Amino acid sequence: MGLILASNATLLEGANKNRGERRKEARNRMLGSAKLIFGGFSKSIFDCVIVDRSQSGLRVQLGSTHILPNELTVEFSNGTRRLVRLVWASCAEVGLEFDRGFG
Repeated sequence: MGLILASNATLLEGANKNRGERRKEARNRMLGSAKLIFGGFSKSIFDCVIVDRSQSGLRVQLGSTHILPNELTVEFSNGTRRLVRLVWASCAEVGLEFDRGFG
């Protein structure tokens, strides 16, 4: 399980800008609440705000920087859960891709 320290991910932000637009689908701006859940027996749960969503993933904002694993679960406000993969991180904002094999 790889970890990304979101506060150190600003190094990735500059690299992402140089690559240009890579999205395959349009994002729909939205504001919604969700939870990021990870860990085995002793789960970690962080509240977050969904900033935008596409067919393949989400961009969310966390209240502060956190260490996140590469794979985690997002729980939407209606109780629906989806497995996601961490794609990028910049300070307290992260990009998540839905796992194709689940949900």
